[in-house]
Amino acid sequence: MSLTVAKVREQLSDIVTSSQFLGFDDQLKLYVRFRGVLDDILELLDNPVGPDVIEMLKVFIETIVDENVSLVISRQILTDFNSKVLIEMNNTPCKSLAFFMLDKMCQRSVSFEEQISNTRLHLSTIYEKEKNFKDAVIMLIANPFESGQKLRSVNYKFATLIRIARLYLEDNSPLQAELYINRASILQSEDESLQMAYKLTHASVLEYRHKFIEAAHKFNELSLSSKLTENERMASLTRAIVCSILSPAGDRRFKMLTTLYNDERCQTLINFSILKKLYLCRMIKPDEVDQIETMLLPYQKAKTKNNTYLLAEAMFEHNTLSISKLYKNIKIESLASLLKVDPYKAEIIAARMISEERMKGSIDQIEGFIHFQCKSLSSID
Repeated sequence: MSLTVAKVREQLSDIVTSSQFLGFDDQLKLYVRFRGVLDDILELLDNPVGPDVIEMLKVFIETIVDENVSLVISRQILTDFNSKVLIEMNNTPCKSLAFFMLDKMCQRSVSFEEQISNTRLHLSTIYEKEKNFKDAVIMLIANPFESGQKLRSVNYKFATLIRIARLYLEDNSPLQAELYINRASILQSEDESLQMAYKLTHASVLEYRHKFIEAAHKFNELSLSSKLTENERMASLTRAIVCSILSPAGDRRFKMLTTLYNDERCQTLINFSILKKLYLCRMIKPDEVDQIETMLLPYQKAKTKNNTYLLAEAMFEHNTLSISKLYKNIKIESLASLLKVDPYKAEIIAARMISEERMKGSIDQIEGFIHFQCKSLSSID
């Protein structure tokens, strides 16, 4: 006789009814009977999963979470369901069934904390594979770190916080990512693979948050790690260079550029000629700016709070600093002409750099001159 939804419901009802007359020592027999029904349903499992099979599994879940079934059995069955049944399904029926499980288990959330957590983790993994990072992280943060059924290890908490931060980055939410990576920094772990994952995620968070000089230092440290492959080290070194290029002009940037310029590995990279000009504080031409832009990732092409692209802002500042080393003073209009911006923008750039003590000088607004206080070769008007 072929299995039907009605037949499954009848079998489960018989098991629940008979369980009322069984003692504690008979729990294993009861578990075997429930598993027998589940295994019969799973024999019908195919991809795509038919609607009748989904309905049978829903009837099974509904029965298992009922108060008439011992928690010893229901918890184990639901754990098996998460680890052995859901992973065999395609994403669409799996998500439908997982949400049905959550709905039923959450009605007795205190009893099924661990099973609810596992189901959410499974859904988070599915969403991540689908590149739906927003829903993936929502599932992950819904899980409490502490459970009445199971104590979480430091490594588990550490890994989860890193994963949440990474998912927030993928969802283009760097502020939230920073909150969680900072929480992870409080915990730390002795697991080397987790430590490397933390360092890479932390560096990426700094990069997304436009804290480029800090990110450059972190990526440079990663590029020297023996725990990474050669390709991973060179990728980290490239990101260190890009972050240095995008960072605000000044002493901190120069120190980072000096470190990278003196690193022999950088000479093998296609962007070393640009790095050399930046280190020597030479003017960067428009065609060279275009070369740098090809190295940027999509999120590095964002705009600053001044409504200027990150790379353009960095190059304006770099070229202004370069000019300050060539001239004792310069008319604001002449600076604007060299930077290829309007005079107001040129004055704003110089004023910001001077006020933040990244360039020594003063602005005479009456005469329309910028005076530089560093070694220079001449003056221009």
